Amino acid sequence: MARETKEQTRKRNVEAILKSAEMVFAESGYKGSSMSVIAAKAGVPKSNIAYYFESKEALYRQVLNTIFLLWLGAGDDIRIGSDPETALTAYIHGKMDLARERPHGSKVWANEIIHGAPFIQDYLETTLTDWVSQREAVLRHWMEEGLMRPMDPKTIFYMIWATTQHFADFRHQIETLNNHQPLDDAQWETTKQSVSSTLLKGLLI
Repeated sequence: MARETKEQTRKRNVEAILKSAEMVFAESGYKGSSMSVIAAKAGVPKSNIAYYFESKEALYRQVLNTIFLLWLGAGDDIRIGSDPETALTAYIHGKMDLARERPHGSKVWANEIIHGAPFIQDYLETTLTDWVSQREAVLRHWMEEGLMRPMDPKTIFYMIWATTQHFADFRHQIETLNNHQPLDDAQWETTKQSVSSTLLKGLLI
């Protein structure tokens, strides 16, 4: 068996640390989380975290940046020239799949925003503002073309975010109402279709 390269080792360690940090920050918040607990969950020495991340804050920001970029990427199809129904369905379904696959990341983000975004206000004022502004222009174009009902584009995004991220942030409540079980694959697909069709009926003409 070929020996693992330094780059492969680095990538494996960083992925393990970020996955564990996502869980710990979601469960305990920034202040209540310790590097020792994160290292133990990741199965690496605490010194490894210091090697890859200069501080607890740097690790926390990377966890937030990871989920943030995944969310933004889910909206890549929202552009002029795309079919509104296809693009918005892909965005809604992509956000819901991320809620299922990365629930801890969503919870970390929600907690950060609830506390006034002390660590990521710069993300909100730059990258997120630019992303929303660009997609607002697309939605306004679709409205001018008679493909969407005229309404405030930001409100549309707020509704999509609130609905899709509910499945991560309130997962425990959903599972309680589902006989204390996670939604299975069939239930998840049905739920995705229900959410997207309901939202789009109110948006598309």
